[in-house]
Amino acid sequence: MQLDVAMVFMDNVAAGTSVTSDVLDLGKNGSLVHQIYVSVKLTEGVTAGAVESVKVQTATDSNFTTPIDEMTVNIKPDKTKQKRPCALANFYCPLEPSARYVRLVVAGSTAESAAKEAIAGGKLFAVISQDVQIPI
Repeated sequence: MQLDVAMVFMDNVAAGTSVTSDVLDLGKNGSLVHQIYVSVKLTEGVTAGAVESVKVQTATDSNFTTPIDEMTVNIKPDKTKQKRPCALANFYCPLEPSARYVRLVVAGSTAESAAKEAIAGGKLFAVISQDVQIPI
């Protein structure tokens, strides 16, 4: 499968307690017909803590003046698994009909969170697609 570079949110972006992706423009009618398929991975493992959630946000303007939280996917803060590259989340997300711009907010652990350790290290890769086919 070839990736459309215009659909890549993050490419080897350092993980952290809150990381906001690039903004993708789905076009004037981008979210009217299809839901999107989101794939988030660690391309380099964390050295401490874990990635805990991925939030999909949309807006009608590229500055995200009034972001709309479409959905949040919680990730089990598995510090052992996340020490090496791995898939964190793969999911479909329906969007508001008025959504033209979309971004992700990826949250990592803090000392007060479930992982009881602040995230350190790690690189994130995230992409969307509107044409994913899943075999039955």
